[in-house]
Amino acid sequence: MHRYVAPSRPLPPACRWLLQPDSAHLLWNAGCIAMVYTDQRAGCCQSVIQWQQVRHIARCGSIEQGMRWIDRWMEKRGGLPGSGTRRAVSLPAWARWVRHN
Repeated sequence: MHRYVAPSRPLPPACRWLLQPDSAHLLWNAGCIAMVYTDQRAGCCQSVIQWQQVRHIARCGSIEQGMRWIDRWMEKRGGLPGSGTRRAVSLPAWARWVRHN
């Protein structure tokens, strides 16, 4: 079963979270731009942001914590349509130690 919820930060109206039992996906219109999921092998949660052809991956304590981090990160970017001017992307401080794919 799944449900949609609004982001915790002021993101463009086309953004919404799709919540599922072991994951949450941040959708912009019909496309997934970020997700948080429970990694059964690692025994923790991971957040993934797909942003301007770069993939940022970081561990998080829970799905809710990962959702809040992604909401804040996306709010600061300003690169989504409807969110103001587009700016260059820098890696968030909480994900600097994580390797990039």
